[in-house]
Amino acid sequence: MCDSILEEIPDPDPRTLSFRLRKDLVFTTAKAFRSTVIDRLTDIDCLKIDFAQARFLDSSGLGVLTQTLQQLRAAGGRMVIQNPNSAIVKTLEITRVAQLVEIQLAAGADRPEGLEDGGGA
Repeated sequence: MCDSILEEIPDPDPRTLSFRLRKDLVFTTAKAFRSTVIDRLTDIDCLKIDFAQARFLDSSGLGVLTQTLQQLRAAGGRMVIQNPNSAIVKTLEITRVAQLVEIQLAAGADRPEGLEDGGGA
């Protein structure tokens, strides 16, 4: 599964689905993200996505995140974005997605100006 955009991470909570993003979430990877995640959202309360290895999020990646978030929220779930870099946080803030998700920064990372403690949700 080395070529996959996502690596599933075991989570102790059976109603939490956790993934590590292995590449940037952009036009060329958004479809693979969607096909991996979208059918797995049934009976899930929380989707965690670790962005530590991602450097960039474009409009296609933002679109697939937003679609996924809408499906989760319609079922009462939430999304947690972990370890995003400052450019990705800025994109989430500008588009106001940061108000709808929980953002967990890496330990020791500077909290970008304007980002509320704990993110949105």
